Amino acid sequence: MKTIFKYFVILLVLSALTVLIYKTIVKLNYKEAVKERITTLPGMRMLTADSISFSIANLVNDKYLVLVWYNTGCEHCQYEAQEFRKNPGSYGLTQILLVSGEPLSDIRKFGKTYGVDTLQYLKLMHCDFQAFFNTFGTTSVPSIFIYSPDGRLLKQYNGETKLEAITKYLK
Repeated sequence: MKTIFKYFVILLVLSALTVLIYKTIVKLNYKEAVKERITTLPGMRMLTADSISFSIANLVNDKYLVLVWYNTGCEHCQYEAQEFRKNPGSYGLTQILLVSGEPLSDIRKFGKTYGVDTLQYLKLMHCDFQAFFNTFGTTSVPSIFIYSPDGRLLKQYNGETKLEAITKYLK
């Protein structure tokens, strides 16, 4: 009986290790696929704060793009929005997209509260959480993706990022 129990325990441990290794490999493959997918600007669809369908692929190709995944209740995101508003001269040839998975009413309220809803170089956008995660591999806020005018990913930041760190890629 003890021998059977020992084999059962060994089999159970080996099975657990196999599942763990499999899940690790799947996760690594997914991260690699996301990394490959976002090296060039993905043409995903979103909604503007005015409920108009919008594709990132429709952006003017001669501008840098700063795409920020944010949450209206996130203090770091609120700080980033204020910084974008306070320094309009830093974004001459740049389009900024603030993208959230929250309801459009919350996105519009955020825009008015932080004074970013009327900026020419900044658009407030809505995108489904799952669609954003499937494309960019993250839903942590804020997440910042900086793309060159030809659509190549220059830099990705996770978490609050100083304005200087962002603008050094916009030259």
